[in-house]
Amino acid sequence: MFDLLLLALLLLGFLGIILNTVVGGGGGAVLVPALILLFNQSTNSSIAASFVTVTVGALVSTVAYTRQGRVDYRIGLPLTALALPGTILGALLTSSLQGPNFELALGIVILLVALLPLTRRPLTTVGPKGGWSRKFTDSFGTN
Repeated sequence: MFDLLLLALLLLGFLGIILNTVVGGGGGAVLVPALILLFNQSTNSSIAASFVTVTVGALVSTVAYTRQGRVDYRIGLPLTALALPGTILGALLTSSLQGPNFELALGIVILLVALLPLTRRPLTTVGPKGGWSRKFTDSFGTN
């Protein structure tokens, strides 16, 4: 029984990290609900386990993307500046939102994110002309 449980957790972690690396997110959206629903874990322990998994995957993929020259530091560093306060605030919020309330909120967020590709226009635009573009070339010469 234990070997089957370990195998299932390994496969779940593998799937979550593939999603996180390929599309830039999704690891937590897959791992947290699966740990809650399939493995009967608490909300807080599911979030913590997901963060450990996603953090390791993010570090490894960051190294790989950096070697490929695909990291746009001009965008990434300002986004990173708010990561620490956002993480602290998020951890505080999970303490107050637990159990069925958290599961309902998570389900609503996942549903809304899943519906975003069905919209034909972006949610918001940035810049004076209704958008922002810039040319970025990686080490393979891909724009």
